[in-house]
Amino acid sequence: MPKRNRVEGYSGVWYLDSTVPGSDPPRPDKVYYITYRISGDRKSRDEKIGRDSDRVGRAKKWTPDKVAAERLNRMTGTTTPKAEVRRQDAEAERNKPITFGVYAERWMDGHVSTNLKPSTKAGYRTLLGSYILPTLKDRILTGVTREEIKDLCFSLLQEGRIRPKTTEDKKVKDATLSARTVVYVVRTISAIYNHAIEDGIVQNNPALRPGRFIKTGPRREKVDFLKPEEGNLVLQTAETHYGRIFPLLMTAMRTGMRQGEILALEWGDIDWRGNFIEVRRSVTKGVTGTPKSGKSRRVDMSDRLKAVLQQHQARMKAEVCSLL
Repeated sequence: MPKRNRVEGYSGVWYLDSTVPGSDPPRPDKVYYITYRISGDRKSRDEKIGRDSDRVGRAKKWTPDKVAAERLNRMTGTTTPKAEVRRQDAEAERNKPITFGVYAERWMDGHVSTNLKPSTKAGYRTLLGSYILPTLKDRILTGVTREEIKDLCFSLLQEGRIRPKTTEDKKVKDATLSARTVVYVVRTISAIYNHAIEDGIVQNNPALRPGRFIKTGPRREKVDFLKPEEGNLVLQTAETHYGRIFPLLMTAMRTGMRQGEILALEWGDIDWRGNFIEVRRSVTKGVTGTPKSGKSRRVDMSDRLKAVLQQHQARMKAEVCSLL
């Protein structure tokens, strides 16, 4: 829970550290609260009053004196009807400061689970659990500053991975964390704040434009594409020695389809007359969903690929018949 800062000399008056809404760069601010008990009610309540930055003309709308006077007015006023008590309770719950961790879970359970693919959700979960929540989980959502985001990024770049990954020789562990991964961390935080802005909880996004303080540079590894003659050699070798995976490899190299799209193909997706394949679904970690773009598409099928797939279909039918 966030730390309550008591105002010396004012009983039941306290505040939470925050920043002035919309300020760029962020300016420090205080959000005042009061703790009081309504006459005849056993339960005390916490209620948000206002910000130190609130103004009426040139004068401050809320100062410790004014907040204390408001608390006294609430305590000595006429007995509040039960309906008004319930309304105040509901309003106090709505105005209760929400932590980054609580809102991040709400974002994951709502937007991410409903609108994004399971693989994307898994990626967000990894970034949150490994790099973001250990630092920001208990921070008030409205109180996170851009400086804190920068400090988080710099510490990730310096400290590296929490669980170093083993290299191919299994002797050395790679503990470094790439700048590109750190950018993904900031973009995840930024996505959460964009939704918080839509929900009216915050007014500015402290994680915008991470490229201004994180330079990604070139990727660590460049993709080494096969030359035409190398591709033909791979296909010839597969056809000769690995006949069962040859159709899959031929489909990949002749259409450019993704691995998950090929694994999700069904015979009904192939138009033998039109010589094309309809890409309608994809498999990721055993879960079948839509292609990456979210839409189906058609890819051309060459005569050679068509012949290979027809032979593969006939072979599968023969194997099934032999089992009956």
